[in-house]
Amino acid sequence: MKLAYSSNAYMNFTLEEAAERIAALGYKGLELLADVPHAWPAGLLDGRKEEIRRCLDRHGLAIANVNAFMMNAVGDPRQPYWHPSWIEPHADYRAIRREHTLRALALAAELGAPSIQTEPGGPLHEGRSWNDA
Repeated sequence: MKLAYSSNAYMNFTLEEAAERIAALGYKGLELLADVPHAWPAGLLDGRKEEIRRCLDRHGLAIANVNAFMMNAVGDPRQPYWHPSWIEPHADYRAIRREHTLRALALAAELGAPSIQTEPGGPLHEGRSWNDA
């Protein structure tokens, strides 16, 4: 069995630094954060995608997954990490999540990742508690 570690844990580091540290810990795979600062799909040019491939190769890491859960790049003031969600009451917010997920799927295919991870829930509707949800 080979274990992977998410670059999400290294948001204060470049992808190169994260990959170096993850490999030094003995992991053989990396889950790529599809967000700033590592690989925000909406802004990735082909050259950067090639840099990501070379970075992983240089550190002996396979790409295990693309983490499309986080959306710090959007900067949603309601919850800066993973909103907007799939169940937003407003269609424009749902569209942002949908487009991010489609871009992450394309990125995963281009980089050879077997899967993506996406946001599992969303905001509570007014008048509902976490226990109700």
